[in-house]
Amino acid sequence: MQSNLGKDLYNDGVHRIYVSNIDNTGDINSGGYRIGFRASGHYSLTKATLISGGHLVTLGNNSWTETMSAKMTAEYNGKTYTCPQEGVSGLIYKDGDEFSFYIFPTEACKKNEISLSEKGIVHLTVTNLYENIWSKQ
Repeated sequence: MQSNLGKDLYNDGVHRIYVSNIDNTGDINSGGYRIGFRASGHYSLTKATLISGGHLVTLGNNSWTETMSAKMTAEYNGKTYTCPQEGVSGLIYKDGDEFSFYIFPTEACKKNEISLSEKGIVHLTVTNLYENIWSKQ
């Protein structure tokens, strides 16, 4: 699992999303495994852009909120699972944020389709990334 740290999910030369953490939670109630992504973008005094799994919305002049726009599926042993969202951080870096998923749904563990000691390869697909654009008026 750790060999995936730092691997790009998205990179257009200006915006980048990469694997920032991946682990086994040790708990079937969380699907056993989770993965986090770090998104970084471009900012200046007049404009900022960020492609992320989160959609950041400004509320007035001094506040904002963020909702998860990204979706993820995991293909493992011939079955495709919809991955539950773990969370989205908000703008915790000057150039971006983080968002994360549980790799398998809790039900897959409870049905013994997934154990806490899997050794195979999981193919992940992330969709619905959002391009956030801010400009000074």
